[in-house]
Amino acid sequence: MNIDIKKLNAYCGRTRRNAIYLRLNDNGVPGRTRIGGLPLLPPDFDYPQFTDPEDGVTRPLSFLAQIDLSEIAPLDREHLLPDHGVLSFFYELENQPWGYSPAHIGCARVCWFEDASVLTEAPPPDALDPAFVIPALAVETGCFDDYPDYTEGGEHFGLDAVLPDTDKAYDRYQAMRTAEFPDETRIKLLGYADIVQDDMLYQCEYIARGYSLADGLPEIPEPELTEITAHETDWVLLLQLDSVDTEDFELMFGDCGRIYYYIRKDDLAARRFDRVHLILQCY
Repeated sequence: MNIDIKKLNAYCGRTRRNAIYLRLNDNGVPGRTRIGGLPLLPPDFDYPQFTDPEDGVTRPLSFLAQIDLSEIAPLDREHLLPDHGVLSFFYELENQPWGYSPAHIGCARVCWFEDASVLTEAPPPDALDPAFVIPALAVETGCFDDYPDYTEGGEHFGLDAVLPDTDKAYDRYQAMRTAEFPDETRIKLLGYADIVQDDMLYQCEYIARGYSLADGLPEIPEPELTEITAHETDWVLLLQLDSVDTEDFELMFGDCGRIYYYIRKDDLAARRFDRVHLILQCY
């Protein structure tokens, strides 16, 4: 069965989202928007920690990335992010919780520091193992049109009604959706997730309602299931961070995986970045 180009173009028009890529630049000088390094923090910052439910140990979170929002504001064509301040991302790197249980809430944090003028570079806490301190990595930024991953598109956005279920159709669609940002290391803000395993929108909604997915889908009452299904697409991608392998440094999530920070649309609009949920997926 051939692809109906008219239908595909209409689908892309309905689902198109702006995304901002962060492309590693081995020859660049790390700026205020970067991966790792020393975070810019306010003087009264309470460094985030997480108590792992597996071993009961409380550990500081690792600082992963920092976004100068005034720098990337021209790339945020849909004006979803604040246009000022600094957005900082943290995660518990030592045990790397998967995010499949409500017990993992808090293993990742996102902080918006609205007044950038009061921020200064701060060293990590002494309790953070130096093995989980990331060196500063320079990035280049740009924006592109993004479309749902094949999995998410079929689950939530009607892609299965547009594309035939063939390898050729899959390959063609994936080539189209990655044409503007073809990098294998895929780090980006906003847009859609590049899914390694399963759709994550329903997972975020289940976990936010207190259900664990560690042992598969739980049995829940039909009215609650209907509610979950109705609100799965309330969640959007905030940041996707890929495993990183440079000449001098390796940052690995599981087995060559990615981590995804999701947030509800309403929380993003209200700047409630403390309500993100993280999921780790790997190969």
